[in-house]
Amino acid sequence: MTADSGEIAITVPRGAILLPEPLASIALALRYQRISSGDVDGWLLPGRKPGTHITAEHLRKRLAPSGVTSRPGRHGALLALAGRPPAPILAERLGIHQARAAQWVRAAGATYSGYVELRIARDVGDVP
Repeated sequence: MTADSGEIAITVPRGAILLPEPLASIALALRYQRISSGDVDGWLLPGRKPGTHITAEHLRKRLAPSGVTSRPGRHGALLALAGRPPAPILAERLGIHQARAAQWVRAAGATYSGYVELRIARDVGDVP
């Protein structure tokens, strides 16, 4: 759980993720709590059913009182992404409503210019 640099990290299938504060302190305290209770099932954040992990929604609710939220990061990522494709393509790729995608595109300062060319290229097969 501790990276070579001394920072707190968790290991997931894609590799280690360094945790920022206050999440790092929370994760370390949880690890020590689980070790001292003798719980060694392998899950840092076990779910309600034995042998399963915690759901994203339940984890969000548990972290919220500590001030840990994913909303700013999620919004930043959506804003950065919304500046690239037109709203209909963004909506299609992310599985969100077109009106919501249009709001993100406007917030990013992007326009629909180039939408027709992108759509034609996609339908023809020139764009993945």
